[in-house]
Amino acid sequence: MAGSENGVVVETATSLRSWTGVIRDRFIALQIAQQDASPLSGSVRSRQIGHLQASVVTSTPQTFTRTKRLAAAADRDLLAVGLVDRGSGYLAQDGRDCVVSGGAFAVYDTSRPFAWAMSGDWRLRVYTWPRESIAVSAAELQQLTATPVRTSAGVGFFLSPMLDRLTQSAAGTSGEGAVRLACEVAELTVTAAGEASGRWRAAERGDERLREIQAFIEAHLTAPRRYRLENGWTRPD
Repeated sequence: MAGSENGVVVETATSLRSWTGVIRDRFIALQIAQQDASPLSGSVRSRQIGHLQASVVTSTPQTFTRTKRLAAAADRDLLAVGLVDRGSGYLAQDGRDCVVSGGAFAVYDTSRPFAWAMSGDWRLRVYTWPRESIAVSAAELQQLTATPVRTSAGVGFFLSPMLDRLTQSAAGTSGEGAVRLACEVAELTVTAAGEASGRWRAAERGDERLREIQAFIEAHLTAPRRYRLENGWTRPD
């Protein structure tokens, strides 16, 4: 069942079949399995800001799986952020896995297999962008997925309130403003995930090491010539 109010689309389901359809139509196709025999109840509240979709998902304990077959057959790929407000989430992708809870979030890419396992009385905020709108290579993005980003420090500290506001309202934002906002949030998200994964720090260490090597080379460029002059010999031609 679906409805709309003040720019927010609300979709609900009370069976696994209908819930699977809601998730497929709103996001992507996933295999969904309940973790216990409790009656299923789920809702998705979504708002569009430019090419960014901001949603709040609540339901009973369950597992969402993007299989190789589903990923290969996809007609659209998304960069997604899952922020767990309540309950606990377990995300696995690209050979990594992590627990996400307490307002933390993690990035995942729907073009490749992944799995989310949600437990407890959970509430998951999901932010999605078309994959082609993100200026990050597939190789770079694979280094950022399934890594928890804390919102108590670093870039996550500044990004967290912005993500929260996006699920509440975007009133007064022009069409162009909404697109720019969606792009800026995507860039901040990638930066936050890069810091959390250590990718940026590794790059900085690599740059520092390169500078040290360059300085050493420059400082010793004249050393062989100086040694030859001091010892009265020259290299044979």
